[in-house]
Amino acid sequence: MNGAALELENVRFRYPGAAEDSLKGMSLKVERGSFLAITGENGSGKTTLCKLLTGLIPHYIQGTAEGSVLVNGKDAFAQSIGDLARQIGFVCQDFENQVLCPSVLSEAAYSPLNYGLANYEELRDRAIEACGLTKVRDRFVWQLSGGMLHLLALAGTLALTPDILVIDEPASQLDGQNTGLIYGTLQRMNREDGKTVIVIEHDPDIVARYCTACVKIVDGRVAWADTAEGGAARMRAEYPAFRRRPAPREAAEGGLLLEVRDLRAGYRNMDEDPVPVLKDLSLSLREGERVAVTAGNGAGKTTLLKALAGQLKEVSGTFLWDGGACDYPSWKKRLKGRVAYVPQDPALSFLKDSVAKDIAFAMGGKADGEEARKLLERFGLGSLSDRDGRLLSGGQMRRAAIAIGAAQSPRLLLLDEPTSGLDAASRQAVMDVLMNLSDQAMTCVIATHDRAVAESWADRVVALDRPGVPPY
Repeated sequence: MNGAALELENVRFRYPGAAEDSLKGMSLKVERGSFLAITGENGSGKTTLCKLLTGLIPHYIQGTAEGSVLVNGKDAFAQSIGDLARQIGFVCQDFENQVLCPSVLSEAAYSPLNYGLANYEELRDRAIEACGLTKVRDRFVWQLSGGMLHLLALAGTLALTPDILVIDEPASQLDGQNTGLIYGTLQRMNREDGKTVIVIEHDPDIVARYCTACVKIVDGRVAWADTAEGGAARMRAEYPAFRRRPAPREAAEGGLLLEVRDLRAGYRNMDEDPVPVLKDLSLSLREGERVAVTAGNGAGKTTLLKALAGQLKEVSGTFLWDGGACDYPSWKKRLKGRVAYVPQDPALSFLKDSVAKDIAFAMGGKADGEEARKLLERFGLGSLSDRDGRLLSGGQMRRAAIAIGAAQSPRLLLLDEPTSGLDAASRQAVMDVLMNLSDQAMTCVIATHDRAVAESWADRVVALDRPGVPPY
């Protein structure tokens, strides 16, 4: 079947209450069987485009939509979400909210079961294998790392075998090994099964290696369209290389802040048996030090940060803070006001209806609006103080989440994947924020897959050692 898989003509869309359109007369044609990369800065309209292509706009997400959207030659606005879901699979940017079931097996089977497909087990197992999740098929979803959870969201989409796949940031929170696995799976489906694949991607090397075409979105419109090689070349020319510090920072000379000895942490599986993730790990942190923790997906980066933040149950070990030793239950009681944790999903950091209110709340509710706004100015977010943090672009949301963590004035700040899924400009903005955290004389630990971030920012890089799991 030849022709266009998707076709947009003069499409405009505005969210309720927004001052201007997010999509501004966009026209785009996606040929059947192509592997298209969509690039552009955060906030340019890429995610809005994905939601429009998959029918979430306007069927689920309300707003004002104009123009024509055709899916396999038929009007998308006239088709139901159920009809479109059989044709287009979508993995959204905030994929954690897309996972609905408690276990890997039930999540991967959910879509075909929902449609009453008799071969749901075969479809489930095929999707799990394609996404490299066979070894964790018997786990609960809360036992998975962020990267593995992303793979599970993709498996749930693949289980329905749609002809068109739309994936917003497929490599977000993934190490190099799992990035290759996801993109290799998508490329194989594109080449061997003839599926049309559309991805949001910022990495020109990935675009050149896996895709067949590339378009850039700027301010709600298509700025240019090119082949994958041509698009990758444009991206490299338009996005300067990641800026390094002009000179190495002097290593932190502060005293010992925290020492952890013989840390063991993990979860329980579906049979309530303990599943260790970290075994006999020891770590020391000094006052004012910047530490990057690197490892592959599932090696325990998030588990380590959550253990330090007192957010896990299955933990043992000795914690020495200011020279005093304690066990984990006592550590959880002592860390309040001393340790702040910013999770992988920055949206979880927002509790109020404005960033300024979230900052004031993080300061203990004692700060006035002016004090919160001063902190936001330091983080380059002054003009966004009255916005709901959950409605900001990816880069803005991450900077605001870090600001909320810093507003607690912790002595130890823990950041999980602070640059994940960001374009070059937004990543640099977040890195500028991280560089400036040293002004507050706090110790900062980040978990990251990004080699450039680790090497350009950290005083020290800690690579978690787990057999078969590469650090990047």
